[in-house]
Amino acid sequence: MSSKYLTAFSDFRLPEETPDFPTPEQYIAYLEAFVARFRLDRYIHLGSKVTKVRRQPGGKGHIITVKDAVNDKVFDWECDAISVCSGVHVFPDMPPINGIEHVPEILHSSAVKTRAQFGEGKSVMILGAGETGHDMAHLAVTAPTSSVVLCHRDGFFCGPKVLRRVCGLGSL
Repeated sequence: MSSKYLTAFSDFRLPEETPDFPTPEQYIAYLEAFVARFRLDRYIHLGSKVTKVRRQPGGKGHIITVKDAVNDKVFDWECDAISVCSGVHVFPDMPPINGIEHVPEILHSSAVKTRAQFGEGKSVMILGAGETGHDMAHLAVTAPTSSVVLCHRDGFFCGPKVLRRVCGLGSL
């Protein structure tokens, strides 16, 4: 599960009292509130199966064929774009790193659930600057660590979603 800072929708934040990493039950409640707030339930077909995806005639947009799980009805849906979201990476990928055997403690992000896991007074290096790397960096700098370094291969873009903590302006 990702953190509440990077998982929430920009126009519908998780409540302030939500822990950094919401439980599945808390996140489901959040999604249900989001659906209700924006009246999205008419567009959601839970348990349905996409059976075909094809380009619109003329090459602009797509037609998706869906089999509804409730009544076995098959229907087509037109859209401009498709996003395939296959879920969380459940198998940690630890790339080979020369000399890593000399590091006293190594945590894969999938094993980190609280900032306390970073310990007290420790120097922490976060490898990777994607969404998960930023989640880990946030937890590490807000833990009682002595220093935190974010290490990455290439450049990255990082912008705060909660501005009041950065410049005292309040949430946007």
